Amino acid sequence: MHARHAAKNLHIDELPLLITPHPINDLTPDQVRDMAKVAYPTIVKQLTGSELEPNTKIDYVLPAERARCATKTQSEAQ
Repeated sequence: MHARHAAKNLHIDELPLLITPHPINDLTPDQVRDMAKVAYPTIVKQLTGSELEPNTKIDYVLPAERARCATKTQSEAQ
């Protein structure tokens, strides 16, 4: 994980990380905003010093994955 290596190189090994789904380069600005809204509570929690796990995944499913799941569900229903 690149972020963990970067934190270690900066001597902040215990830095809590927020893990987002990848890739994000094909998201629209609105989709990035949606992901940021999902991540916001975790970011606030990390910044206010609450006890945290070293790696926290946000609960966000990329739009392309949602579409694949919907298509699969529709196919199974038929």
